[in-house]
Amino acid sequence: MRVKRRDLTTGEIARYCQVTHFTVTNWINAGKLRAYRTPGGHHRVRPEDFIDFLITYRLPIPEEFALHSIPRILVVDDDAEVAAALSQALRQAGYQVETAADGYEAGLKMATFKPDLLVLDLIMPRINGFELCTRVKEDPATQHVKIIAMTGYVEENNVDKALASGADACLTKPFRPEQLLHEIHRFFPPEPHVYGKSQGLERRKVRRASLSLPVHYAVHAPQQKGEDQITGEGRTMNIGYGGLMLETDTLLLPSHLLTMDIYFPHRTEPVSIEGEVRWMQQGAEAKHLVGIRFLSISERARAVLAQELSQAEQR
Repeated sequence: MRVKRRDLTTGEIARYCQVTHFTVTNWINAGKLRAYRTPGGHHRVRPEDFIDFLITYRLPIPEEFALHSIPRILVVDDDAEVAAALSQALRQAGYQVETAADGYEAGLKMATFKPDLLVLDLIMPRINGFELCTRVKEDPATQHVKIIAMTGYVEENNVDKALASGADACLTKPFRPEQLLHEIHRFFPPEPHVYGKSQGLERRKVRRASLSLPVHYAVHAPQQKGEDQITGEGRTMNIGYGGLMLETDTLLLPSHLLTMDIYFPHRTEPVSIEGEVRWMQQGAEAKHLVGIRFLSISERARAVLAQELSQAEQR
């Protein structure tokens, strides 16, 4: 997970934005970029002010300055149905998820997917869950990864064995998705969705609602001469005050900016919101799962969103 960053120098901002030091100073003098002076007379910029500047002027946001982290979870189970069910529940909760069929495949995906947490079955072919726990915790490159083990063999003391092998928690099957999410929140508490100050929105801490809503969108991406604007449609997997997860046939890439029309039930007009693609991964049946962060939201859209999310939480 990301840690709190110190305030930035104009030289550091120049490197992030690929401009000169003088350009950054001009932004500050023009009031575009909020800054303060040190006792020695040097400019310093708080990370949140830098993010607000990037959002306002639609500049790419460096990964380490993402407003909130989206934990990556690797589900490891040789039972494909169990893995699929857990993956769906975790994606609907807003996490990035991949699966592996056994400990060997999990080891390969550790290097490419770089998960923050493993949810793994203990009894698997080739490399079992006990051995995988030990390998992960003994490797300095992966020992920070949290592990939630699963077992259906309580009578064999598998829970104690899993914890002794390095698992941070162990659930006994069967269990409800809410139990798994509770364990995950112990290690990765849900973070507040932070909006840019230029939009006058407050920090809120809310759960995302698992609402399936039609979405039509247009992408504001650089186009080649003669090409049409990219448009598409999909459905939300979940939605919150700060963003949504979209399932769509169209390939959307990180940093793509788009305008979305979101259709809530029983409302005659869609809610229009501008957003930025933060991540994308391949879903089932050639579908793409896309994480979108809201950038600009009108007063009407904010009011509708607040009402709909409040109603969803009460159901």
